[in-house]
Amino acid sequence: MSRFENLEEQLEPGPVGDFELGPPPHEPRPRLQVLVRGLAGLAMVAVPLVLASLATSFSLGTMAWMAASLELYLAVAYYVRPRPADSTMGWRRTFDNPFRFTDDLDWMLWLMGVVLRPGRFASTAIVDLVSRPSPPTAGV
Repeated sequence: MSRFENLEEQLEPGPVGDFELGPPPHEPRPRLQVLVRGLAGLAMVAVPLVLASLATSFSLGTMAWMAASLELYLAVAYYVRPRPADSTMGWRRTFDNPFRFTDDLDWMLWLMGVVLRPGRFASTAIVDLVSRPSPPTAGV
C-alpha cells in the first residue's frame, strides 16, 4: 500500500464490494441438464480425492482430512458469493489503481470469486441433483 492510496482514500473514499451470504437462488433447469451438471459436480469432487489417495500413502486419517477440507471448501463456495464494486476496480478493470486502497479490496473480492466459482458449480450441481423431485409415477 502506498502513501498515495491513503491520501486519496481519506479525501474521497470509494465504494467497496461486499459478500452475499446464504444459499444461491434456485433456478429451474431441465432434467437432462440437472443430470449432466450433477455428474460433472460429483466428478469434480471425486477425482481430486481419488488422485490424492493414489499419489500419497493411503491413510484413513489423511483421507478424512482431505474430505473434510473439500467439504468446507464446497460449503463456503455454496453459501458465500463475493461481489466486488465494479466502479473502483482500477483503470478500465485491467490495471491496479495506485491511488485507491478500495481498488485492492475489490480485486481481492474478485479473486475470491474466481477461486470459489468451481466449488459453487460443483456444490449447486450436487444440490440440484440430490434435491430434484422424482417424476410422478402412474397409478400412485
